[in-house]
Amino acid sequence: MCRFGRGLTLAAPAALAFALTIPVAAENGVVDFDAPGFAKAGSRVVEHLGVRSLRGGGTLKEPLLADGTVDVDVAMDGSRSFVGVAFRVQAEGEAEWFYLRPHRSGTPVALQYTPVFHGLDAWQLYTGPGFTGAAEIPHQRWVHLRLEFAGSQARVFLDGSTQPALVMHELKRPIAPGMIGLIGPASGQVHFANLRVSATPPAPFAPVPPTATPPGLLTRWELSQPFPVRRLARFTHPGPQRVSLQWREIQSEPTGLVNVSRWHPRGGPLPETVYARTTIHEERARAVRLDFGYSDEVTVFLNGHPTFSGDASFQSRDSQFYGAVGLHDSVILDLRAGDNEILFAVTENFGGWGFMARLRPDTGDPVARHASLTPAWETVGFNTPESVAFDSARGVFYVSNFGGPAGAGGFVSRLAADGALAESMWATELKGPAGLAVRGDRLYAVERDALAEIDTSTGAIAARYPLPGAVFPNDVTVAADGSVFVSDSGTASIYRMAGAVVELFFRGPEIARPNGLLADGGRLIVATNGDGCLKEIDLATRTVTPIMRFGPGILDGLRSDGRGGLLVSQWEGLVWAVRADGRVEILLDSRSAALAAADFEFVPATGLLVVPTYFANEVDAYLLSVAR
Repeated sequence: MCRFGRGLTLAAPAALAFALTIPVAAENGVVDFDAPGFAKAGSRVVEHLGVRSLRGGGTLKEPLLADGTVDVDVAMDGSRSFVGVAFRVQAEGEAEWFYLRPHRSGTPVALQYTPVFHGLDAWQLYTGPGFTGAAEIPHQRWVHLRLEFAGSQARVFLDGSTQPALVMHELKRPIAPGMIGLIGPASGQVHFANLRVSATPPAPFAPVPPTATPPGLLTRWELSQPFPVRRLARFTHPGPQRVSLQWREIQSEPTGLVNVSRWHPRGGPLPETVYARTTIHEERARAVRLDFGYSDEVTVFLNGHPTFSGDASFQSRDSQFYGAVGLHDSVILDLRAGDNEILFAVTENFGGWGFMARLRPDTGDPVARHASLTPAWETVGFNTPESVAFDSARGVFYVSNFGGPAGAGGFVSRLAADGALAESMWATELKGPAGLAVRGDRLYAVERDALAEIDTSTGAIAARYPLPGAVFPNDVTVAADGSVFVSDSGTASIYRMAGAVVELFFRGPEIARPNGLLADGGRLIVATNGDGCLKEIDLATRTVTPIMRFGPGILDGLRSDGRGGLLVSQWEGLVWAVRADGRVEILLDSRSAALAAADFEFVPATGLLVVPTYFANEVDAYLLSVAR
């Protein structure tokens, strides 16, 4: 029997049997747990809740699947256990795992995906969207679990739901055919029934969300071999200890995470330590902040001297502390001119062996900016600024002010090209104006129940166009033919106004909670916050095609970058650049400063990015360099 971390159990595939031809499925496609091709190890077949079932885990030796689906019914008694499916099992301790924590039903960690390398699962290293999720897990009855996996993605459906309970955007192991395993203790808390396995590829997955990579990540390291903790003085640099180190160069994951188990197995059940080092070169002496995370214990050395020691083991700080790895700890490093060695001594107990780190210069500015972005100007004096639109014919910016409670008392301000507040209350008597767009000598502002048309020469409201059935109209864009499109986040709808006639252009679950809009040639790009995606609607056929997925957050502003790419804002404080070649980068991250990034404007001719900050009541402008 093969036992990995946290007591998870499945039968060990003592012989991989890649050429095995023993049939294990009955005529109805259900796997026979008593067939020779199914390895039960310590589990046994019993009757449970009126169904012939397997008490505990096991391994199905064939078929070997790289892509496919697994359907199985699971019954859990609710006590502490870890139950699920292992897939692409290559050998003992080499697999992808998805499992449920029935004793944590309803919590954010009820569902878990983790890769397994060298027999070590890494649930403390992989948490959050794409790795863990919340779900209600019924007890004392049969619950259907469906796992679909293809390429680098997988998803899980629970209890017959048509919506996935967890989408795994990036499986961490190499894509290769492997066996299927059932994970569960043989002591009676978990039973499996009606296992079906298919090599038929699942339906296509939505685009993978880009990774919000913070600046300054340390991604290149040298990693030593592991040492038993009892042989080391962990608070002393290995140099004076005369420890014989064998270094290998490694590259972190894109997030900066180094999962040590990719390179090293554990030598036994007792804690072990590995050393990791990197070199930072500085032209002059300066102080920087090192943000880092680790599992389970760490001592940080700078140029041979210890600067930090900490313990983030499971429940080491309180009974609810999981020890999840993130950039949660910090220390100030006094770097000298020339080369500086940063060395981590990382100790593993269980649950994941890894670390991550980044350097952040202490500039005193909580707003993180891409190197191509520099501040231009800042204007204050607004009332919840929501949207900015540039009028190129008049060289001015318009800013919608959502106003007071429920949008009462909203108005539009007018700014000069340099950010000077030309007229605060330029257009008034608007009901919660949100999105703005310019067409000729008219400015269109989305109100709570209508589209307002404003005369740009006077600021007077020239007309109002009702949006029948709209619940929360949000953004607006103008197409090349002059058509005006409005999103309604409340009804999954998009309206189109041609001339003075408003019609429902599209409504459906494909565009759940639409917000940001951008008319781009023959397509309409829509930010759908129901699933965190950008999608395009063909204006001729009205077919919907996903472009990319961003994940949780409120996608708000959409603009062309003038070079075939897109700029996208998340209201929480992020502005992304989606390059024409597919690269995705964060231009602006103002989350630490609690500055929103609402429906921004971008002027390609000057490279000016103008961001309304909503509750902060200011509009911030940045110059995006041409050589970005």
